[in-house]
Amino acid sequence: MISRRRLLVLVLVVALVVGGIVAGLRRRAFDEQIDREIAELLAARSAEPPGTVAKADLDGLPDPVRRWLQASGVVGSAIPSVVRITQKGEFRLGADKPWMPMTATQYYSTDPPGFVWKVSMRMYPLVHVTGRDRYVEGTGEIEMRIASIVPVASKSGGNLNSGALLRYLNETMWFPAALLLPNVAWEPVDDSSARATLTDAGQSASAVFHFDDQDRLVNMTADRWNDTEHAILPWSTPMSEWEPYEGLQLTTAGTGVWKTGTDAYEYVRLGLTSVEYDPV
Repeated sequence: MISRRRLLVLVLVVALVVGGIVAGLRRRAFDEQIDREIAELLAARSAEPPGTVAKADLDGLPDPVRRWLQASGVVGSAIPSVVRITQKGEFRLGADKPWMPMTATQYYSTDPPGFVWKVSMRMYPLVHVTGRDRYVEGTGEIEMRIASIVPVASKSGGNLNSGALLRYLNETMWFPAALLLPNVAWEPVDDSSARATLTDAGQSASAVFHFDDQDRLVNMTADRWNDTEHAILPWSTPMSEWEPYEGLQLTTAGTGVWKTGTDAYEYVRLGLTSVEYDPV
């Protein structure tokens, strides 16, 4: 006759095994969902290659933009259809929140503009948040889960759309030739900055690109929707390092900054670890 204690232990062991199996299946399902979304993003891109950048393509651009693109080495390079990058850094949810180490992989299509970003953040020892942020066909969407299982954020559409399009515009710093496509309009601001406006799916996003005296991109500034504050806030991405990737001189490290009232705080610190153009 099995004792009550042994029975409880057996029930607990079975529950743990079943729970582990269920958790594993849910993690796998989330990973497969993200893989499908990446495949859908890439399948929706234009069948026509975007082309190669000629020196004449820079004519008519604001002077600081033209100098930056020339110094970056885009002349003679192909405009990528697909971009894949990897990143490392840290992220926090507010000025008074702890920093969480993170790694991420991101895919972009340039025509039409879109991205899928997969991130893993360590919230606590042995506790990770896996998330996906994306912009596809004019819609922004975010989904975050603890251990790829427990949902902590799941939103789509609304103000996320413009915020995600602005994020895409900002991240063209890693594939600047795409800023010469017809959906981007430039206007001068002063000798060291210019405004870019990206239009997609009936909406537009604008940011001011700032350059230093070495013709490097050093910041972007814009007003962007902050979903935590439920408001449009001043947003900037000051940059601090530049390195060669894929034959171009690219920004490789920087921060993201929100300004709330008179205060400003960094919410992300990012370093670029790899860039691939048209890897698939």
